[in-house]
Amino acid sequence: MRCYTQVLRCAAAAALFLTLALSPLKAFEPLGADDAAQIEMKLIPLPSQVSLGAGTVKLDEALHVELLCPESDKARQLFEKTFTQWFGHCPKIESLNTYQTAAEAVPDGYKITAEGETLRVEAPGCSGILNALKTLRQIAEPNRDALKLSCYLVPELAITDSPTLSFRGLHLCWFPETDPIRIEQAIRLAGYYKFNYVVIEPWGTFRFQKHPEFCWSDYAVDRQEIRRLVEAARSMGVTLIPQMNLFGHASQSRGSTGKHVPLDFHPEFQPLFEPDGWTWCLSNPATRELLTDLVLELYEAFDSPPYFHIGCDEAYSARTCRLCRAADYHALLLDHLTYFCQLMAERDCRTMMWHDMLISRSDFPGYVANGNDWSTSLIDDLPKGMIICDWQYGAPKENETWPTADYFADHKFDVILCPWTERTRIDSLGKKAASAGLMGILETTWHHFDGESMRTMLASGAGAAWGSGRKGPIRSAYTEYQVDFHLRQIGWDMQNLGYEQTGTYPYQLTPRPAGPR
Repeated sequence: MRCYTQVLRCAAAAALFLTLALSPLKAFEPLGADDAAQIEMKLIPLPSQVSLGAGTVKLDEALHVELLCPESDKARQLFEKTFTQWFGHCPKIESLNTYQTAAEAVPDGYKITAEGETLRVEAPGCSGILNALKTLRQIAEPNRDALKLSCYLVPELAITDSPTLSFRGLHLCWFPETDPIRIEQAIRLAGYYKFNYVVIEPWGTFRFQKHPEFCWSDYAVDRQEIRRLVEAARSMGVTLIPQMNLFGHASQSRGSTGKHVPLDFHPEFQPLFEPDGWTWCLSNPATRELLTDLVLELYEAFDSPPYFHIGCDEAYSARTCRLCRAADYHALLLDHLTYFCQLMAERDCRTMMWHDMLISRSDFPGYVANGNDWSTSLIDDLPKGMIICDWQYGAPKENETWPTADYFADHKFDVILCPWTERTRIDSLGKKAASAGLMGILETTWHHFDGESMRTMLASGAGAAWGSGRKGPIRSAYTEYQVDFHLRQIGWDMQNLGYEQTGTYPYQLTPRPAGPR
């Protein structure tokens, strides 16, 4: 009888909460347009619907939080832990295993309403709850009535948002000179801006256990560090994807430097490469054996993610050795790519590759295209499970349509568009991906991930990846400078930074070599 009574009480409480939780909050007085615009500039990316009120809501222990999510128990734990970490207080939380706006239940989407002492957060899953918290943190301001921080406040608000693209990625290069802490900062900041994937390309910096010669020994990153970053990424809603170049860029070094892993110190491995070392030799069966070892070790170190990037761009010296020149190179390259696509498919992992060797400049003048007869003819034979990463770095033309993306989509491939540093082309490619229903965006950074370029790539890239076309003229350079503050917030979370690991540059004055005296 006692247990039955408890059940009735719990049911009554749940019914009461359902009534309260699903009842609308009273309308708030709208904030003036100029004030609202100033606040909206803090949000990266800008949500699709933002309404701001003249009042404020204090984020402290007196706050009443209504949490509506089908994953109610996990959502509550996530919300309580993250809210306490970011805002310094643990509010009163009531969670319900439902989602009011089921018709808008897009994965990663969310709805936030704040008024008086009540905050309501609705999402179809925990990823949406986490995204809502990211938005709250960006829009919150500290109290202004004391020497030190005591709490944060947000304006009365109603915010609804969901992504237009399923794949929202940031591509990072891990050079020997790259500070590992900077990699973690970038991963966490990508998550803060609601990217859900980060591609990590080690440029000779991953310590292979089976083949240690294929890494700069003085700059090696081991498996334990990668696993730590995988977990840090997950905490921010990000999945890490490894990249290993399996065609061009075989040196694992920038072409402009002339460095080579492993040939600078291990000339015995010359048979694996074309004569100049830039491209893998596909005629040598030992090449596939070695690359299989490297790919699987890297894949496992990243905890078996759903995607693996095989590079394959700018293979300028392909088909230059004696055996490759004599071979049916189309068949040789097709077999090479098909093998690795199937190797990963057996592990429920899809293969991603750069697009440029698959099209020619004569067919697509003015666009990135490096292919020739034996590579462009691959388009009809490649496995359709391959994901084509179409990187276009030129400025958009008037009435730009980005025809290369249509070409790959027409051939039944999933397409990810990949911009670089300039704001107009990032926005243009984002709009193309959204309007054409493509798989997503992969914002590339290369060796420009600092200073102004870093701000542009992150702020504009996040807008393009989450929902292109939401930025007006006011959301430009000033918005991008919010990256500095958000990077500082990420630093507070990490708690292990030194002077050189703050800001968008390691130094305020770039170190110069000593003079003649």
